[in-house]
Amino acid sequence: MRHTNQQLDNVSIPWGGKTTVHLDTGAVLSEIVLMTNLNNNQLLQVQVKLGGDVIYDLTGEDLRMLESYKNKAYAIETLPDGVFIIPFDDLTGRTEDGQNLTGLVTGAQDNLTLILKVAAATAQQTTDGAVPEIAGFIRQRARKVFDGALEKRMMVPRKYVLDIDASATGLNNYSTFARGPRIQRMHMKSANISNLIIKHNRLERWNMQTPQSNLMLERFERNVQAGYLHFDAVASGFNLMDSLQTAGNSFEIKPTVTVAGNIPVLFEVLEAA
Repeated sequence: MRHTNQQLDNVSIPWGGKTTVHLDTGAVLSEIVLMTNLNNNQLLQVQVKLGGDVIYDLTGEDLRMLESYKNKAYAIETLPDGVFIIPFDDLTGRTEDGQNLTGLVTGAQDNLTLILKVAAATAQQTTDGAVPEIAGFIRQRARKVFDGALEKRMMVPRKYVLDIDASATGLNNYSTFARGPRIQRMHMKSANISNLIIKHNRLERWNMQTPQSNLMLERFERNVQAGYLHFDAVASGFNLMDSLQTAGNSFEIKPTVTVAGNIPVLFEVLEAA
């Protein structure tokens, strides 16, 4: 059995408050599952910090969208309310190594924290005298041994949201993405994107109309989410080979939009440790 499950102690947090949970280290984290009595929009922020480095910075709704997109058995309508899954292992990978690629390798000396922020209580929650309840579990595996030495952290998974400024209708150009990470996916929160072009070192690496992209994703058994354009470089399941390299002289993301405005983009990337 590769994985073990460790209970996450009940988290104490007031309505409208923020808390920091210190996590044990020394294993490889696969995922953290939060089981709560919160409404789905009441988990305002989920941060994972490795040392002082924020590697995940999302909302509960972001987490539920990711789970629904990747897991057809858990469409957003059937994912139980109040459940939020913080993924490290990418279970869409076709091989064991591909699934483990984004697992968070931790050492005994690492400082790993989970920071949660919740919204104020609703009127009904106040009437009921409800208090926030957050529990759950951590799925993890032991570090492997190679030539007598414990597995090292080679990659750091990151998940965060950046805005792309699509200030005009038609073709827009975003060229300020920090070059270096390998992009696995970009989830672009807009229903107004008709086409997406991506250029790396001035070579066109991607040019697809939204209906074409959605057709491809359905063939790879992904759940296209309403109001999103998903760029999924690793829809094939080959999580390193097919990830998009950004290091080089230039990197451009060029959406064509029918309505101007900022586009929040949830990036899933891998960075060399």
